[in-house]
Amino acid sequence: MSESRVARWRERLQQAGKKAVTLWLPSETERRLKEIATTWHCSPSEVVQHALAQFHPGLPSRLSNDTKTSQIRHDYDTETEQIRTVLRQELPGMVQALFEECRHR
Repeated sequence: MSESRVARWRERLQQAGKKAVTLWLPSETERRLKEIATTWHCSPSEVVQHALAQFHPGLPSRLSNDTKTSQIRHDYDTETEQIRTVLRQELPGMVQALFEECRHR
């Protein structure tokens, strides 16, 4: 009798367009999920649905070492800007000297 009740329950959820999902959570997180569901008189599934509806992250985190990549990019940008600064300061004088040298030949 219990199996048919569970089967009807699953069938009803499937008919509503729901899919079964397995979540692997640490024990403490599972306990918290169940506690929240009990407090709010809803199912753990409803808690997760509500949490996901409220979740709007910025850029997704990456598996690579963004800190190192960002540091390399920052160093490159810094060096590029230093080169530009030196060129802005020195290049006009160098070009002028070359013109003077060519003029005197």
